This record gives sequence, structure tokens and C-alpha cells, in this order.
Amino acid sequence: MRRIIAIIIFLSLLLVPIFTWGNVDNTIVQKQKELQKKREQINSLKMQVKNLEKKELNIVQEISKIDMDLDKAERDLSIAETKLRETQAKLVVLSTQLSIMQRNLRYRSLNYKESLGDIFKTIQPKIYLDIIFTQDVFASVAVPYYLKILMKREVNRLQSIDKQCKDIDKKKKEWEAEKRKVELLVKDISERKGYIEAKKRERETFLQKIREQKRYQQQVIATLERESKEIENLIKRLASSKIQKAKKGYLSWPVIGSVTSGFGMRRHPILGGAPLFHTGIDISADYGTPIRAVASGRVIFAGWYGGYGNMIIIDHGGNISTVYGHLSRIAVRSGEEISEGDIIGYVGSTGLSTGPHLHFEVRVNGEPVDPMNWLK
Repeated sequence: MRRIIAIIIFLSLLLVPIFTWGNVDNTIVQKQKELQKKREQINSLKMQVKNLEKKELNIVQEISKIDMDLDKAERDLSIAETKLRETQAKLVVLSTQLSIMQRNLRYRSLNYKESLGDIFKTIQPKIYLDIIFTQDVFASVAVPYYLKILMKREVNRLQSIDKQCKDIDKKKKEWEAEKRKVELLVKDISERKGYIEAKKRERETFLQKIREQKRYQQQVIATLERESKEIENLIKRLASSKIQKAKKGYLSWPVIGSVTSGFGMRRHPILGGAPLFHTGIDISADYGTPIRAVASGRVIFAGWYGGYGNMIIIDHGGNISTVYGHLSRIAVRSGEEISEGDIIGYVGSTGLSTGPHLHFEVRVNGEPVDPMNWLK
């Protein structure tokens, strides 16, 4: 009986860690799925923010152009209003000149009539007869000649004044036409300025909405990233209790090829040659080359991840994990147990990549280390 009890107690001690590990594994898988979902949400929101930033830039450029149009409209309006004032002033001067000339014309006309009346009153018909029948030849020629000169001079004066009146009147009509044209121009520019101002208000309102939406999404991203980090830390804590299956200097190569870019600082080949820290190594390989797990472990992420493109993360226990990026196709699922040498995916060029190759990382406690020290 004692022997049976001892056997039961021994078996119980064996089963407890098995059930405990099973619960831990289930929690890890669940949290990994939750982490992947949150990362997908973060990537989607970041893409939306990027699109909003493009819209924001376009609207800012539109508003800048509208401001230039508005400045031009204000300058045009100022010039047109100045021209209108000059035209109005010119019309006042011309109206005054015309009024004076017309008054002079009336005065000269009356004066001319009065002068002729006085002459005819002075020279009576009897005198005309005496002049005609007199023997004084000079008188008979001089008097009519004098009258003719007098009349011609006055007619010339009247014609000159009349011509001046007509010229001024013509100029006045031209300037009145110019005034109407300038008034229409002022009205047109005023309406254009009003339209531009309304358009600017509309774009500024839209820009404000875009910025509010962007701020909101950035807040959501920050919240999701914080939650993602918390889940990641939880996975690390849970995974750290497992036996370490990856040892320094003993990892198999994921693909056979030459290292085209090492670990550490480099000029990024896509982002304008900006100096950035390369968190892994790039191994050259043909498109579609099978990628193998460098050690046994559990897949904790398999999906799209920003610049990495199609990416896989394998937890090897003891806070050691490996990362495989830019895959053309993923052949495993999150939560799947894999062995060293298993095919997990295929070489591609997804994400921020210049061509087919494998980006490979080794991380200790989540921090990247030089993979060359860990590979065989």
C-alpha cells in the first residue's frame, strides 16, 4: 500500500510541471496571437497616418498657393482701385474744363451777335447808299472788307472754341468708358478675392480636421504600441522559463550564401543613404530559396511587419530568439513548434528591400546582437 501511495505521489510530481508547461505554452500562443493582431493594427494605423500626412502636405501646399493667389488678387485690386481713383479725378478735371469751354462758347456767341448788332446799328442803309454811290473809292472798298475780316475772325474764334468743346467732350466720353471698364475690373477682382478667401477658409478647415484625425490616430498607435510592448515583455517572461535551445557559436546557417551587409552602423541602401544601425546581417540567396530554422523552438510571430516585409520570429528559450525578414512566402504559423533544419519560409524581397536576400537577426532579451558570433 505504501508503495502504491509513493508511486501516485511520484506520478503527481511528474504531471504537475507537465500541466504547468502546457498552461504556459497556451498563454504564450494566446499572447502571441494578441501581439500579432495589435501589430497588424499598428501597421494599419501607421499607414493611415502616412496617408494623412501626405494629404496634410498637399493641403499645406494648396494653402500656400492660395496665399500667393490671394496676394496677387490684393495687389491687382489695389492697382485697379488706384486707377479708378485716377480716372475719377481725370473726369472731374475734364468736366470742369468742358463746363468752362461751353460757357466761353456761349459768351463768345452772344458777344459776337451783340458786336454785329452794334455794327449794323451804326451803319444805316443811307450810309450804305452813300458809300455805294460816292466817288470815295476807298470807303466803298474798306468798309465791306473790314466787316468781312471782323466776321471771319469771330467765326474762327467760335469754331476754335467749338472744336475744343468737342475734343474735351470726346475725351470725357472716353474716360467715362474707361471708368466703367475699371469699375467692372474692380468688381471682378473683388469677387475673385472673395472666392479665394472662401477657398482658403475651406482648405484650412479641412487641414484642421486632417490634423485632428492624425493626432487621434497617433494617440491610438501610442496606446497600441505600449500594449504591444507589455505583451512582448510578458511573452519574454513566459518564454524565459523554458530551456535554452540555441547556443552561441552553434546555430546552423538559415541559408547558404555570402554576407552582403554586416551587423552595425551602415548607410541604408533605400532611405537615401541615411546612417542607420543594421540590427542583423543580410545573406545573399536566390528568390524562392528555402529558409531553415537555425535551432529548435516555437514560432512566436509569422506575418507582415513593416520594413521587414514577411517576417518570422522563433523563440529558442532562455530569452534567445531569431528573426527572418523579407520572405517571399511564410511556411509556418504562429505557435508552431519547429526543429532545427525545418523549412520555415522562402527567400524574397518584401518590405524595404533592394532585391532577394535574407535578413537574419539574433536577439538576446529582445536586444539585437551580432549573428556572426552565434552561427557555426
